[in-house]
Amino acid sequence: MSNRVTITLANPLRTQDADELGLESRTYRTGETIELPRSYAERLAGAGYVKGAEPQKLASVHAAMTPAAPPAPAPAPAPVTPVVSAAAPAKKPAKVEQE
Repeated sequence: MSNRVTITLANPLRTQDADELGLESRTYRTGETIELPRSYAERLAGAGYVKGAEPQKLASVHAAMTPAAPPAPAPAPAPVTPVVSAAAPAKKPAKVEQE
C-alpha cells in the first residue's frame, strides 16, 4: 500500500491547514486534487474534506483515495570519461636493481 495518496477536496482548505499538512502555503478550493501522506488524507476524510468519503464507512474513505503516482526515476548519471593528456608521454617504470 502506497504511503502517499491523491484526494479531491469536498470543501475549501485554509492556508493555515495547508501549512500544517505540509502542502504549498495557499488556500485550496473545493474540487482541487491534492497529494499527501495517507494518514493526513484519512484525517481530512474524517473531518469531511474528502470528496466521496463518508467518515463512518471505511470502504468509501479508502475508495476516495487514489495511490499517488511514484516519482519519476532519477536520470542515470553520465558516464565518466577519463581524461588522457597527450602533452606528456607516459613514464616508464623505474628499474629496480636486485641484490
